[in-house]
Amino acid sequence: MSARHSIKATISFSVLLLGLLLIALDKSRNEQLLVERSVARMEREAQVTGMRLSGVMQYLFRNEQRRVAELEMSYASISQDLSLGLVCDEADVVQFASRLQWRGGRLADTPLGAATAPAARSRALMEGITEWDAAREHLLAVFPFFTGYGMTSRGVVVLSYDSSSALERARADALQESLVRACLLAATCLMLWLTLDWLIARRAREVLDYTQAIKTGQDVPPPAGKDELALIAQGFAAAVEQLRETEARLMEASEAERRRIGRDIHDDVCQRISAAQLKSGVLSRLLAREESAHSNLAEEVARELHDAAAITRGFSHGLAPVWVEKEGLAAALSELCEQITRTYGIPCDIASDLGDAPLAVWVQTHVFRIIQELVVNAAKHAKPTHIEARVTLAEQMLRIEVENDGAPFAKGVETSKGLGMQFLRQRARALGGHLEFHARREGGSGTLALCEARLSDIHFTQPPAKAS
Repeated sequence: MSARHSIKATISFSVLLLGLLLIALDKSRNEQLLVERSVARMEREAQVTGMRLSGVMQYLFRNEQRRVAELEMSYASISQDLSLGLVCDEADVVQFASRLQWRGGRLADTPLGAATAPAARSRALMEGITEWDAAREHLLAVFPFFTGYGMTSRGVVVLSYDSSSALERARADALQESLVRACLLAATCLMLWLTLDWLIARRAREVLDYTQAIKTGQDVPPPAGKDELALIAQGFAAAVEQLRETEARLMEASEAERRRIGRDIHDDVCQRISAAQLKSGVLSRLLAREESAHSNLAEEVARELHDAAAITRGFSHGLAPVWVEKEGLAAALSELCEQITRTYGIPCDIASDLGDAPLAVWVQTHVFRIIQELVVNAAKHAKPTHIEARVTLAEQMLRIEVENDGAPFAKGVETSKGLGMQFLRQRARALGGHLEFHARREGGSGTLALCEARLSDIHFTQPPAKAS
């Protein structure tokens, strides 16, 4: 399984994408909130600064303290958002300015010439006015004050605030907060990745390894635990065990039916053919005494019946190998070897080295059937010049090898869905093993079929002796 298709990658990437989407939405919302706060702060600053300056200027104008008024104006210009501040008398002549080049000029001639009309309204109403331009980039604040002790001479404090720098700072602050959150999200996703690798991916790999082992016929225990993946694996193991039990019962029933058919053929058909052969022989001899022209035909019929009886007995022995039960596996394999050589004309050698291990009859039957199927398939389809089979048992490891020098098996034979191959795999699984196909060790053409199974006490009529 590729890493990008794993559970942990899917969940981690999903969390990352969701987090990035939330961060983008939060950045937009946070940026809007910070901009609104900057605008509100600027309006409050314009209101407070304008009211303070108007009050201070009224006092200083009445007491003619121009030097102090210049200091107050310098103090107000410290604000980084204030683009220009002006103090005008009743004739709109600039008396003090945050930029000295505008001092002494008329308000209409300064960059704040558009404030002439708001200044007139402010003087008339004697109250402050704050307003934004159409693009909401500049805030204008106008606050009136009395320049003398009379009520007719009225000056104004005009302040212009540029919001561009404040908005840039707000956007930069929002971006910085979003980057911090993105870093925290990346760290969280990394921790999630490691946690999922420990809690889920590791367990998923165990379950995957278990299913792969079951697929190849290995008898391995399911992953232990009470988590969901372990319960799935244990449920799968129970289902596999039930299938194997059902498969074993079906194979046992199939084997019993084969033995029954084999016995019926041997006890009935073979006997009838043998009787017909004897009668044909007797008829041939009688016709020969009478010097009949049909005596040769009767003798030929007797020979054909003799051959048919031999072939039929071979079939019955193949269906019901009585040697396995009566004389053991080695005798049954020897008879199989002779039958293959006699039927197909191909030299066949079968060697068995099972020692004194008391293998159960059903185990010997499965071993015989596996070798029989592999040898017959090789003789029928591979067209070899020689077939060799070996069955050994060492330290309870059963090993079956069938090798031929004929045409190699087609690619993908191990996963073939043919009945013969399915029966082979079923028998291998019944022994607790698996079946593999390889090229011959010596190279060249040919195939080596290998079946290995680790036997336990249930495969023996009595526990095998332990090696000292």
